[in-house]
Parts: sequence; structure tokens; C-alpha cells
Amino acid sequence: MEQPEVSVTIPCLNEEKTLGACIDIAKNAMHKAGIAGEIIVSDNGSTDNSVQVALAHGARVVHALKKGYGNALICGMRAALGKFLIMADADGSYDFNDIPKFIAPLREGADFVMGSRIRGTIHPGAMPFLNRHLGTPVLTFIINLFFGASISDVNCGMRGLTKKAFEKLNLKAGGMEFASEMVIKAFMLRLKTIEVPTSLFPDKRGRAPHLRPFRDGWRHLRFICLFAPTWLFLIPGAISLLTGSAIMTCLLLLNFKSFGFFTMFFAQGLIFLGAQILFLGITARGFAQFKAFMVRNDPVDRFMRSFTLEKGIVLGIILSLAGLGMCTWVGYQIFAFIAQPHNAGVLNVPLTKAGMVGSTVTMLGLQMVFSSFYSGLFNVEVAGDDSTTGQQ
Repeated sequence: MEQPEVSVTIPCLNEEKTLGACIDIAKNAMHKAGIAGEIIVSDNGSTDNSVQVALAHGARVVHALKKGYGNALICGMRAALGKFLIMADADGSYDFNDIPKFIAPLREGADFVMGSRIRGTIHPGAMPFLNRHLGTPVLTFIINLFFGASISDVNCGMRGLTKKAFEKLNLKAGGMEFASEMVIKAFMLRLKTIEVPTSLFPDKRGRAPHLRPFRDGWRHLRFICLFAPTWLFLIPGAISLLTGSAIMTCLLLLNFKSFGFFTMFFAQGLIFLGAQILFLGITARGFAQFKAFMVRNDPVDRFMRSFTLEKGIVLGIILSLAGLGMCTWVGYQIFAFIAQPHNAGVLNVPLTKAGMVGSTVTMLGLQMVFSSFYSGLFNVEVAGDDSTTGQQ
């Protein structure tokens, strides 16, 4: 048998009504274009005749033992023999005649080719109104903003990539989040990415799709945030912390008669909130690497790798001791102040404000100590998870 140049992977879960036609169209499209290819059906536990249909139409079947859209595609792509990989669903919604349009840019040096239904043709009834005008545009905008991407349709299910790019992406998401993970990592790793227009047809299965718009949309958004802790945590946390610190410093050093302790309490709250959000952001980055989704190498992560658990604990202890020292000094001064008969019942405003600053620094130091311990839990190397597959 001729070594295939292209491997078309079709994830499958009870798709006996449409699977055969998808396989035939894909085979004919490659034959007409002179492409040596294979069709891989990655079965995800079908209970109908999908496996028999796939074999009857000349596809190679592999069995993804773990449930989920991502698990099925990862299993199929790992088993692929081709230099170039194409993925598309088995419900008849994507046109496998478009395969040559995806292969051409890959042959010319592209690493990753995204289909775009927005720039192509969306046939009537193929995409729900909310998906087309809310879900897909919002998720696309967020990914473009957070990761410097420039695509029009982040949710298109027909894509192509080289086998080397697939291995470099080290995809991990087992569910629908796989689609977002692939796009995000492609741009984070600066893979050469091309977008080509493609068509979307109404689902031909005659039953409810596996996709649940609101549930799966939220899962995609939640997953995107895992890769964007700078936007979700670090920037808002830094703004809150710096704003609170600036307000507290001004109230401590300047005599604003119109702003009293309430404003200082508000500033203290901003500081604690900002610090907590920052610590969550640091933990989120550690969690992403712990789960082996992505090991970054940007300036923030290089700083975090140099700022070790031990350094965080030491700095936190120093801040705590400094704050406690300040509180002790303030307490002594207040005791000496109220010990004088003519000051009985008088509130020493400057000393009280200084005491609030000392208590704030103490709490920040303790937060840093315990957050450093918690973040250190994720500094563990994780062995690769190679799932077992069966083939027919």
C-alpha cells in the first residue's frame, strides 16, 4: 500500500447514518486531486453499526477508550500515517470536497490551516442564530484579543495541520475544549496559520447533536481563561492592588480632611482583593503547567520561575515582620499618647492610620507565605499520559 500523504480523521459516536457518505466523499475528493490518503474513523464507543459502516467503506478504525471529542481526535491523529492531518465531523455538516483547499497551504509550508464558515458559506439551517451571532463571534474576539490571533471563526470543526505541528501542540483536552486548545496553542507557539473558507451544511443525522450551545460555550470560555491568566487575573489584580496602595499612601502622607477611615478601609479592601487575584493568577499559571496544557516562556513566566517558592516565603515573612514591627511601634505610641491625662478619650488619627498600614502589610505578608506554599504544590513534573488504543 502506498504511504499516505494525508490522513483524514473523523471522530465518531453513533454516526451510522452519515458516516459512510462522509468517507466516500473524502476518498473521492482526494482521488480527484491526486492525493494519496487514508481515512481514519476514531470511534468513541458507538453502540450502533458505525464501526461496520466505516470498515465497509474502506476506512481504518481506531478505538478511543476515553470518552470525549478531544480524546477521539487525539487518538485518531496519533494513529495517522500521513504527513498532513485533516479533521472534520461525521454528521455531514462539513464538505469533505474541501480537503484539497486545506492541503494546498500545508504543502506550501503552513503548519495549521483553519476553516472559516464565516468567510465561506453557511447554508440555511446549518448554524443556530445564537451560535452564529453571539457564541462564535464572542469566543473568536476573546481568542484574538488574548492571544494575538487574527481569525474569523474559532469554532470551525474542519481543520488541517502537519503531523509535526500536532506533536508540537501536545494537545490534552479530552472534551469539546480541544477545539479551543488547538487554536490557542497554535498562536502561542507561533505556528504558521492560514485560514481558508469552507461550507457548513445542516446536520444530516436526523437527531439531536452532541453539542449543547450554552454548556459547551461556557466550557470553551472557561478553558480559554486557563490559558489567559494575565488578562483574567494579573492585570485586574495589579490594578486593584496599585489603586488601593496609592489611595492608602495619599491618606497616610497627606491631610485630607474630607477623607477619613472609611476611605482607608476601602483602600485596604482593594489591596487585599488585588493581592488575592494576583495570587490566583499565579496559581492558575501553575495549574496549567501542572496539567501539562502549556509550558510558557514569556517574561511573566520567566520571572515566576526565578521567583521560587522559598523566595516567596522569605519575602512574605519579611513583610509580615515589618508590618508587625510597625503595629508594635504604633501600639506603643498610642499607649504613651493616651497615658497623658489631657489626651484621654482623644483619637490620634495619624497613629491610627499608620496602624492600619502596618496591619495591611502584615496581612499581605501572611497571604504571600501561604499562597507561595499553595503555588508550590503545582511545581511537580507530570509524566506523559499515553492512552491505549485499539485498531481494526
